[in-house]
Amino acid sequence: MKKFLTKLILSAACVTALATCLVGCGDDLSVPNGGNGGDTTANAAQAMPTLRFDSKYYAGLSDAPIEERSYYIFSENGTGKYYCYYYYQYKNETPQIDDYTIDFKYVYSNANKTQVTCFYDKVTYGAKDNQKDVSTSWWRTLNVSENVLLSESQYGYTLVGINEDYLDQIPNFAE
Repeated sequence: MKKFLTKLILSAACVTALATCLVGCGDDLSVPNGGNGGDTTANAAQAMPTLRFDSKYYAGLSDAPIEERSYYIFSENGTGKYYCYYYYQYKNETPQIDDYTIDFKYVYSNANKTQVTCFYDKVTYGAKDNQKDVSTSWWRTLNVSENVLLSESQYGYTLVGINEDYLDQIPNFAE
C-alpha cells in the first residue's frame, strides 16, 4: 500500500509539474519559437522583420527584364508607390498598355506587422499608357516580410513581389 501511495503521489506531482509548465508557456506554443527566434517578450513583435523601406519589391512572376517589371516601394511614413507596366496585344489588335504609378497610403493590418492594407491616394499615368483605367477604389492587402510580398486569396498565396536586395540570393529565379 505504501508503494502504491508513493507512485500515486509521484504521478500527481509529475502531472502538476507538466500542467504548470504548459500554462506558463501561454499562447506562444502555437507559433514556432514564439515567432521571434525564441523571444517571447511583449517587445518581440516590434523586433520582427517586416518591410524593407525605400526598397523595390519587383513582380516575381514575370519574364520581363527587371527594369520593366511592376514594383512596390514602401516608406516608413505610411505611404508607398505601386508602379505597373503591362503590355498585351491580341493578334493584330491595338496593344493594351498599362503604364502608371499609384501613390498609396498603408496601414498594418495585424499586431505583428506582417500584413499591410494599401489604399489609393492618386495615380500618375506614364507616356505609354493607353488604358487610363485605374479606379480610385484601388486597394491591396499584402502579407509582408523583408524579402517577399504575398497576396492571399481563396486559391492560396500568390507571389506579388521580391525585394531587390534578395534577388541576388536567387539569381536563377524567373530568368
